[in-house]
Amino acid sequence: MSKKLMMAGATILLGLLAFAFVLIFGPDENPVTETEASAAVIDLYGGEIESTERAKDGYTIVFNRENGKYAAEVDQSTGRIESLTLLEKAVSDPVITEKEASELAFKQLDGEIVKSTFSKTRNQYEIVIENERERAAILIDAEGGEVLDVKKEAIPKDETPRNRVITEAEAIAIAKQTLDGEVQDLEFTETEDGGFYLIEIENDETDREVTVRIHAVRGETLTVEWED
Repeated sequence: MSKKLMMAGATILLGLLAFAFVLIFGPDENPVTETEASAAVIDLYGGEIESTERAKDGYTIVFNRENGKYAAEVDQSTGRIESLTLLEKAVSDPVITEKEASELAFKQLDGEIVKSTFSKTRNQYEIVIENERERAAILIDAEGGEVLDVKKEAIPKDETPRNRVITEAEAIAIAKQTLDGEVQDLEFTETEDGGFYLIEIENDETDREVTVRIHAVRGETLTVEWED
């Protein structure tokens, strides 16, 4: 047998072996489905699926648990959960009310509340109180009622009076005539005619939320937007 014939035979044999390897050990003919990947994540971690997206080598499963929102990366060929990432930590609803937080704030400074807001992300109240001599910004933990921080400053006697006639506390009182509840956000925007307050209020008992725009000089309710 010639040398060339032996080399040709060896090449053919190697080709056949490679083909057989692909048939036996090649890609999985039954990859994990999207439904199976989602079920595997929930079986292991619990919670509820929010969304499923096709990734490069599998699926990205976004799901919610009591303590937050997570994303799991699942390999399509093996069904293995390759990684788990916390996307957003859950924020507890406030335990103490805005009124209770105000009472705690008054223990730090006696005066008038000019600003009262609740931060959902930080789960805390920020209350600003003023009197003729001092101004205090007070942070209160909404879960335990702990006073987290108090910043006081003296009010100069020659301080220029505010351009807006009504205070933030008065604007909140007007807004609460539309919906009585907890103030979630408050913003002031200055305009040529005196400016306006934008106040967001939420009532947990009725599960309703509204944004009210109050004229800062006249104290009129300009717009009312209800959340669906």
